[in-house]
Amino acid sequence: MGYETLIALHLLGMVLFTGNALVGGWWKSGAERSGDRRVAEFALARQASADYLFGLPGLLLLLLTGEFLSAAYFKGDSPGWVHLGRGLFLAAGLVWLAGLVPLRRAQTAALRGSQALDGRFRSLGRYWNLLAVLLVVLPLANLFVMVFKPV
Repeated sequence: MGYETLIALHLLGMVLFTGNALVGGWWKSGAERSGDRRVAEFALARQASADYLFGLPGLLLLLLTGEFLSAAYFKGDSPGWVHLGRGLFLAAGLVWLAGLVPLRRAQTAALRGSQALDGRFRSLGRYWNLLAVLLVVLPLANLFVMVFKPV
């Protein structure tokens, strides 16, 4: 596989992963603003599906193509910007897998047996919103690092 193909796949991974975070957050916040439990429940279920259809493939594409590019072109002697990019990627992956996914599951559980979007649901949603902003900022910072190579 050529360099251009790997870069294109790497960028596709970035679009899938970051786009999933942006669109999922937009839909979820709109559903929460509606105040309708059924709308919020539907949005959370669709967000879970999108995570598996877009977020996870994007994450895997980024990981595989990034590591392959690094190994092929730097032969184990990666420059500082590659290490910084790996760190930002790891942080984004942890925010998503260890933060947002469990919070989404907890919000879904908080809806069960409830007729309204109660305090627990909204409290979890505030934490989710903070982490979602971080999930968007980290890949964008990584994009800056990959393009401008500041280190």
